[in-house]
Amino acid sequence: MYISTVIFIILYLLDIVAGYLIAQIAGAIFVAFALPISIFIQMKIALYHADVTKLENLSPYDRDKLAIAFESVFQRGESLGYNFHRNPKIYLSEDGALNGFNAGNAIVINRGLMNSGCLEGVCAHEVKHWRFNDSYTSCLICNTITVISLLTMFVLSIYAFMIALIIGVIIAIFGGGTTGFFVGSLVGQFLSKIKDIILRFNVFVMKALQSLLSRFTELKADEFATRLGYGEQLKQFLKLTYQSRKMESISSRLLSTHPSDSKRIGNIQKIQNQLQQRGELTNLPFII
Repeated sequence: MYISTVIFIILYLLDIVAGYLIAQIAGAIFVAFALPISIFIQMKIALYHADVTKLENLSPYDRDKLAIAFESVFQRGESLGYNFHRNPKIYLSEDGALNGFNAGNAIVINRGLMNSGCLEGVCAHEVKHWRFNDSYTSCLICNTITVISLLTMFVLSIYAFMIALIIGVIIAIFGGGTTGFFVGSLVGQFLSKIKDIILRFNVFVMKALQSLLSRFTELKADEFATRLGYGEQLKQFLKLTYQSRKMESISSRLLSTHPSDSKRIGNIQKIQNQLQQRGELTNLPFII
């Protein structure tokens, strides 16, 4: 079973357990139904914001170009032993950036890729994300981070308030109401800052873990496309889009959902060398 699927199942069950601990059976049932609905809505919102057009509604030129690119990817994949039991919904976005993305059962290709010379390579990369449901897992992780952050904030706020209140009452008993109020306020402010630090650290750690998974799946998507014969196109794509990523801040790079370009290119080259040295690797289905 692929790692994204395993993580999705584990997180989904943990979220249901959390719902049960909070509100018993009603909470578990709510989470079990709310999460899939939430993910579905988020996928639709992503498509809406991308201003996409379905493959069948495109002009004949765009429709044929995209259809041929994806058909080439699927034919190569099937010839190497990959099974595609269903077809993704293919969309074209008018965004001029050299990019594409997977949103659930949909794959979106930007207008900028159409004549870039690396269209099939990016299509193959996104087909891997679609085939192994990477976007569903990524979305579930985001939802889980949000829920855990809200719960953490709620719990820590209650504890901070209770501790400040108890200390304020004790000081008020022995030192007067004004002193107790003043000390309680100071303790509350201090604990509030501690709470914010804990919450930010908690969010950072969870996002870092999400980033690690995403980087792993990105490398595996590159591997999938390379095994299908699109390694050179992917390397060209990375070189064409390098400048835009070069301008990112250090913190953005640390939490980036994509590995560095040099690591991706090195990984692609390594796989290409393996394929050249051992031709039998091309007959192994993509598993991990």
